[in-house]
Amino acid sequence: MRLWAGFTVTLLIVALAVGCAPQGKQAGYAVLFDGMVNIVEDNIYFNGKQVGAVLSKEDHPSGVTTLSIALSPEFVVEIGNNLALYAHAGRLEATRLQRMGQALERGMPLCGFISKSELNWFKIKTLLNDRINAAGKRAAALQARLS
Repeated sequence: MRLWAGFTVTLLIVALAVGCAPQGKQAGYAVLFDGMVNIVEDNIYFNGKQVGAVLSKEDHPSGVTTLSIALSPEFVVEIGNNLALYAHAGRLEATRLQRMGQALERGMPLCGFISKSELNWFKIKTLLNDRINAAGKRAAALQARLS
């Protein structure tokens, strides 16, 4: 009985915390691209479903483009750090890098690709490696070029 009461209290606390949390999109993710990104739509899609939006775009003299994006909280929980973005048909598409990943940390730079073919080439090059780690290193290298 005590176990059931403890479970009920925990469930109630979680429900209240989620219910009181602001709904909508979570801002604060930077996506780094090696080159100019050609997008005309501000929405971000994953498997045809809108999962976020582009908040701002900044082209740097170093050749790196930075997009600030907001993602839906449900999507962030679902995909974790197993995420890369690429430009396709004038909009930003999200994709999984591998089957498994860890939680996506706020402020973590994300890896972006200027085209689907560039993403596919990255996947081929990292076929036998940890793609998530390789994407993180690529994003960190692009971020270092901004300094």
